[in-house]
Amino acid sequence: MLLNKQLPDLVLSVGDFGWFPHLHSPIQHRPRKAYNPNEFNVKRPRRFDQYGIRNPKNVPIYFCPGNHENWEDLLLRVGKKPIDLMPNVYYIPRGGTLELPYPFRTTLFMGGADSIDKLDRDRGIDWWPEELITLGDIYNLPDKKIYTIISHTCPTEFKPILFKDKKSDPFWEGKFKDPSCEMLSLIWEKYKPRTWFFGHFHVTREFKYRDTKVFAMNKAPDSGWWKSFDIQGD
Repeated sequence: MLLNKQLPDLVLSVGDFGWFPHLHSPIQHRPRKAYNPNEFNVKRPRRFDQYGIRNPKNVPIYFCPGNHENWEDLLLRVGKKPIDLMPNVYYIPRGGTLELPYPFRTTLFMGGADSIDKLDRDRGIDWWPEELITLGDIYNLPDKKIYTIISHTCPTEFKPILFKDKKSDPFWEGKFKDPSCEMLSLIWEKYKPRTWFFGHFHVTREFKYRDTKVFAMNKAPDSGWWKSFDIQGD
């Protein structure tokens, strides 16, 4: 596992962490089932298990939620500071920031994205409409210099670079019709950060958009799902 082999000082997740406490804690939440169709399109029970993390070195994990999270549960936890959900696991709400060493420095988290497969999911079980980034999130952005942004999806402006070899793929086209992308465009315009990290598109890309260095991260365990940086004081 990454935590045990690479021994990082900290982990920053770009989303789809797998926060589904209603599938694990029958005392606090009514237990429900999530389903995953097999190759014959027959639904079978599947249990998400973010509790399967093995972290013997107590590495702090900060995650930006994706679209595959229990947003109903997350939005009950208000504030902009990191919120500890489990030992050494911290949820960063939309618009929350983290002060990190160089090269990240002041880092803004803006989670969420549209689930283009929501018609095959069950609302309140493995899909929530609150996953979308809204204008309300934009109005509550911090008024300070932001050096790094971590999101799950990405601004619309990144589409021509990210999408150039996927023009006939309806899966990709659907992901860029997400209104969250337009909200992230407003965020890019406000901050013009030095660096931007995101996931959601299941590819590995590194490119420059104007003066922003952009990293698209793949999904685990495919190649390019993580990247290490040397961190240091200013």
